[in-house]
Amino acid sequence: MDVAAFIGSPPMNLIEGELEEGTLSVGAYRLALPEPPAHPPGPVTIGIRPGHIALADEGMAASLYLSENLG
Repeated sequence: MDVAAFIGSPPMNLIEGELEEGTLSVGAYRLALPEPPAHPPGPVTIGIRPGHIALADEGMAASLYLSENLG
């Protein structure tokens, strides 16, 4: 997990969540998973690269703290 936070450019965002029966919960947001996870139910840390995040009309609420133009 520590390696995922600093390897790559830009670094990965790490978010604490909870796996339940076919669902990933992050705070009040719940996401139905398309297939059963290989990880048993319980706490998980998910990693998301900034390039895979998109703005949408609905979805998980988030705040942008820093935007850096890398070229």
